[in-house]
Formats: sequence, structure tokens, C-alpha cells
Amino acid sequence: MPASLLALIAGFAAGLAASLLAPVLPGDHWTPVLAGCALLMGLAGRRRTAGLVLAAALGGSAYGLHAAHDALDSRLPEALHSRDARLTGVLTDLPQADRLRTRLQVDIEQLTVAGRPVVGPRRVLLSWYGERPALRAGQRWQLPVRLKAPRGFRNPSGFDYERWLTQAGIDATGYVRAGPARQLPASNWTAPVQSLRQAIADRLDRHLAQDDAGRMVRGLAIGVTGAVSPATWRTLRETGTAHLLAISGLHVALSGLLVYALVGWLWRHLPGLARRLPAPRAAAVAAAVGVFGYAALAGFAVPARRTALMFSVAALGAASGRETSPARLLALAGLVVLLFDPLALLASGFWLSFGAVGILLWLALGRLHGRADDEPASGARQPDRVRGVWRRAREGTLGAVRLQLAVALALTPLTLGFFGLLSPTSVPANLIAVPLLGLVAVPLTLLGVLTLPVPALAGPVLLGAQGVCAGTLAVLEALRGLAPGLLWPPVPWPLLAACLLGVLILLLPRGFPGRWLGVLWCLPAVLYRPSLPPAGAFSATALDVGQGLAVVVRTRNHALVYDSGPRFSERFSAGEAIVLPELARLGVRHLDLLMLSHGDSDHAGAAADIVDGIRTARIVSGTPRQIIGAGAVEPCRDGYAWTWDGVRFQQFHPGGGLAAAGDNDRSCVLRVVAADGHGLLLTGDVEVPAQQRLVEVDALDPVDVLLAPHHGSRGALYPPLIARLAPREVIFSAAYRSRFGHPHPTVSAAYAAAGARLWNTADAGALLIAAGPQGLEVTAQRARRGRWWRAGAPQAP
Repeated sequence: MPASLLALIAGFAAGLAASLLAPVLPGDHWTPVLAGCALLMGLAGRRRTAGLVLAAALGGSAYGLHAAHDALDSRLPEALHSRDARLTGVLTDLPQADRLRTRLQVDIEQLTVAGRPVVGPRRVLLSWYGERPALRAGQRWQLPVRLKAPRGFRNPSGFDYERWLTQAGIDATGYVRAGPARQLPASNWTAPVQSLRQAIADRLDRHLAQDDAGRMVRGLAIGVTGAVSPATWRTLRETGTAHLLAISGLHVALSGLLVYALVGWLWRHLPGLARRLPAPRAAAVAAAVGVFGYAALAGFAVPARRTALMFSVAALGAASGRETSPARLLALAGLVVLLFDPLALLASGFWLSFGAVGILLWLALGRLHGRADDEPASGARQPDRVRGVWRRAREGTLGAVRLQLAVALALTPLTLGFFGLLSPTSVPANLIAVPLLGLVAVPLTLLGVLTLPVPALAGPVLLGAQGVCAGTLAVLEALRGLAPGLLWPPVPWPLLAACLLGVLILLLPRGFPGRWLGVLWCLPAVLYRPSLPPAGAFSATALDVGQGLAVVVRTRNHALVYDSGPRFSERFSAGEAIVLPELARLGVRHLDLLMLSHGDSDHAGAAADIVDGIRTARIVSGTPRQIIGAGAVEPCRDGYAWTWDGVRFQQFHPGGGLAAAGDNDRSCVLRVVAADGHGLLLTGDVEVPAQQRLVEVDALDPVDVLLAPHHGSRGALYPPLIARLAPREVIFSAAYRSRFGHPHPTVSAAYAAAGARLWNTADAGALLIAAGPQGLEVTAQRARRGRWWRAGAPQAP
């Protein structure tokens, strides 16, 4: 491949990225315009590399724009949100079940609403609650469903669910309604790969224990990553080894080498076959088929696809006598991946996978550059055999350590940018886990899968793989106990890019002049810290947690969390997924106070996850006996006040003086007032009796921002309190299209009539409040930073 072709591939990828990663998506009418410009530029500049590269970039932009609009046009229309529908489709992934539900990915054959076909959605993600039949990948079903367009929580930090849905090709989410569900006839060819994965999964279940080690073996065999417990997933993530849970690129490469070696050995011992086809060619073809088969078991995830393509091209090229450089293999693999799945560019796995291989190639170039200096002179005395073995073992171990250190260092800017997590134990964890899983567990797993038709052979082999996984997990848990992962404030991407360049400079071969300059390129990212409120000012974030409440309040040197938000399921908690990333964004390493208004699950359900994730000094609640699993909880003291950095805080417990107060009325209320008088009032779920008492004791002054009591429910409307507070801004923390009807129209009308501006986290996302010398400002997160894949994002004309 000439150098110009590498430049063309780079130009195409750059153009694709410019379209898909742009803050605002241009209109679809620009697609033919860009494609036409690419064609004209290619014809006019076909003799010049620069002209062809520009044409490739324009073509990539047109292709990305078309892919983005195709994804948006395929989404469920907003008018059909939560309408009763009838869906016919095929289960195209292994169902994932827990105590409450089974999650299904369904490719749609037909979707009807009120008997009329719906055009657009192609794939949906469904939850089936309650009693449900045995569900298997490859089955065809006709289901009564309720669907909604892809939509996720919108916060300044944390997981971008809408981007993940878009990249995965999910056009709607929803659940299976009560009603007649009918399984339809289907053949094994309806979804052949998924049917095979399901058959393997069923047989694996007969031999493996239902624990995390057994689930890891399933992940290595068929790429199922969502079955391990939350605690084990946290261990893998914080030790930088989550990539080893499923079929990674490393595992695919090792499987290819294993097939190559076995087929080559078999061919050399069967002269009749060797005379018809040389052993290297037979081994290369078998290895290429093997890596694609193993990648198929992973569902063709990006790392597996990349490795399968690179390995196949390299093996077949070697068999044909043509040499292909690793850099060209990487470029070709990237081009094929993006041509077949341009939205893969939105996945963090794409950047980490290709980035890791790119770093290895960069290090290999440096090794080749310095090899001449490392080779002994021809007349030098050679060590004896024992010393030679020891020397090679020592050099191999040191080389592995240096390689892992270099890869971990080089990928740190990307992992910080995508996940906001720094793993202090990543290097030792990978040095232990990679050989144990890659060189022992993966071959045993593959051998176990191949021998599944003979249970007497498969059982002991799979149990051996399970034992290796169990031992590896024990070591990783010990490492995490020594140094847990650190949540890191989001660093701007320009600084991360400069840091990545600096790391590449640092990894240049020894003796290369100016390597120390790489440190200077890294310093801005290393020294970056989020801006803090000045003395006497505060910032607050009313987080988007759906049906619930969670607010983070930050002064210059202190921070508190008011309510934790809910725990949605065994694997998804607002505390871990939303609150902790927000604390990291604000640079909070130590939480001074966790105040839980009361014990309802939508206010305190995720408290234990916050306490587990950050050192917390105190926990206070209006219903301390209802808070379980978060440690010692102090009762809310009515009237207690304190000052942090010139900002005054005061808590109220109006329900404490009521003889028959319910849990809602026993909520702990918190007032926050900046030095210049701008204030915020957090009210939990207090209803009319507690609000009436607040007015009677004359405890509250007017405030600028009010978190509406009980999410704006009708039972929490008390006009005298509204008149007393006279809020300028009122925030309702509610779920999108809340099934409880929050906020109630009567409540909204009452606040609007009092002159308040109304905000709803369901529509605006998180609300960012800044109170200080410049006044008070409220900003909606959805309007602050839009992306084309997010609901409500603007598009350019």
C-alpha cells in the first residue's frame, strides 16, 4: 500500500469524524452537496495527493452525515411515545435476565400502532417484567409493547446513554405490556450467529457455576459482558481490566495463533494434505476463518472486528508471499470497520482499541530504531546456556513490564476523557490478568467450547478455565483494595490531545533529542483543575435523575449532596452513575455532608453507593431509621445552622413538631444563602402540613431558587408558602413524561402566576445554579451542550 493510500484513509476518517462529532448536525441536503464536491475534487486533483486526500475527507463527511441522519430518521416518532403497539421481530442478542426483568434486543419485522404500520424503527431494546417465558436468541415473537424514542438522563458528567443507543443502532426502548404474546415459527437461519451463541450458552450453563468466575468464562466464550455482579464489574473497571471480561482483540489474536499452530502441525504430519496445499497456506486460511468465527461469537464488537481483519489480512498476505506492514493493516482494518459501521466512531471502544494497537506500533518503531545499539558485537563472548535462558527470561519480563507501562501511560488521556477514571493498579493488574486469562483461560475456554458435544471432556476443561478466572478475580480484588480507582475531573479534549502528543514524544526511542519536551505538553492536562466558586459564593447542580432528587452544592472548600436519587436496578444506581461523576467534575475528593431528606427510595435509594464511592464525613436525614446500608445517620435538627466559606446553611425539620407527620412531611429542609443574599431552598417531599408549619413559625425568608416540594405533586401545593418565598426560579425534579403526572398543571400554574420561571429536569436536563458576586444564574444542561444524537438537540440549516 503506497503512502498516499494511507493518507487517503486518514482523510476519509477525519471527514467522517468531523461530521459525526460535530456539536451541531448540518441538514441532510448537505449530503449530496458534499458528495458532489468530493467527486469533483477527486477528478480535478487525481494526479495530486493533496487533492485526493481532500476529496476523501469530503467523501467521509458526506458518508458520516448520511449515517447520522439515517440514525435519526429511524427513531420512533415522538407522537408514538408510550402508545400501545404490536411488534413482530427476532431476538438478535442473548437475553439478559435479573430478578426483576429480562432485557431483549429485537430486530423489527413489523411494528403497528392502532393497526397501522409504523415505518422507521429497525431495532428496539425491550424489558420484560414479571412472569415471562423462556427466551432465547434467534426466536421470533409477536409482542404487545409500549415504546419511546431513545432518551437518557442529561447531566454535565456521567454515561451518555443516548450516544450508546445511537451507536448500537437502537431506535427505540420500551417494555412488553401485559397481553397476548405469541412465539412465531423460526429457523436456525433467522439469526444464525445468535442462535449458535445461544446454543453454546445453554450448554455452558450445564458445566459452569452461577458465580462471577463462571460468568467470566461465558464472557470469554460468547462475549456476554453484562452478567457479572456490580461489585465484580467495579473491580474490573477500577483495575483497568474490564477489556478482558469479554472477547477482546487480544483474545481473538491469541485464538488465531492457536489455530495457526494446530493446523500447521496437523498439515505437516499428513503428507497427503501437504502435497495438495502447503502447510503455511492451510494454516493461514484456517486461522483467518477461526478468528472471524471467534469474533462472531463476540457479536463482532469493534476490538474483535479490528483484530479479525488485521489478523486475516496478515495471515493471508504471509501465505501468498506478500508482506504487509502493521501500520497498513491497522489502516485497512479501520477503513473496513468505518465503511460497514460508521457510527462505531461514537464508541469509546473504537478509539481505545485502535489507539492501543497504534501505541504498540509506535513502540515497535522505536524498538527497531534502537535495535542496532542493543545487539552484541559479533566477536563478543556469548553467555553459556543457563545464563542465556536467565537473560532472555529477565529481558522478557522487563520488556513486558515496560510495554504495559507504556501502553497504560499512552492510553491514560483517552481513558480519562471517556470514563473520567484513573486506575493506579492498571499496570500490575494487566501484567497478572493478561497472561492468566489470555494464555490460560482463553485456550481452555475455546477447547471447552469445541468439546461441548462430549460433556465428559468439556466439563473438566471448563472448570479449569473457571478456576483460573476465580483466581484472577481474587488477585484483582486485592489490588483494588490496595488502591481503588480515582474519579477524575473531566479535562478539556484539547488538553487531552496535547497530553497524548506529549506521551508519544516521551515514548520515542532512547537517545532521541528533546524527549523531555513531552512533559511540557502533558503539564496543562495534569495541572488542570475545575474552577471553584469564590469565597461567599456557591454552585449547585439539580441533577437529572428521573423520578427522584439529587442536588450537589459546592462552596470553595466544601461540598454536600442533598438526596442521592434512586437505585433503578441491581446494576444501575443514580449515586454511582450520576452523583459521583458530578462530584468528580467539581473536583470533590471528600464529601462533607450527605443530607437525605427522608427515606423514600427515590430520595435515598442510592445513598449506600455514594458512601461507598467517596469518603463522607456526616450523614443526616429527617427519617434516620429508614436509611439502611449507608452507615451512621444523624437526625435532622430543626434550625441548626453553619457557615462554609462565607455561605450560610440552615436546616429545618418542620415535621418534627407534628404529632401525625407522614414520612414526606418529616423531610429535612435545607436553605443555602450566599454572602450577597442570593438563596436556594431544598424542600424534599414536604406536603401541606409541614409547609403550613414553616409559614407559621416564620422560619423562611424569600429565596431566589426553590426546588419544588414533592416534585410538584398536587398534594404539595400550599399557596401561602409560595407567597412567603416569592421564588424567581422554580425547579421540578421529575421523570420524562412522568407516570405520576409531575409536575401537576395546577402547581405549575400557581408558581407561574407568582412570577416564577419554571424548570423541569425532564425537559431541561440538569439545572446548574451559580450564586455569587455576579448575581444568580440558572442554566439548563440540554441547552448548554447539545449533540446531534441527544433528544432535543438543535440542527444546523
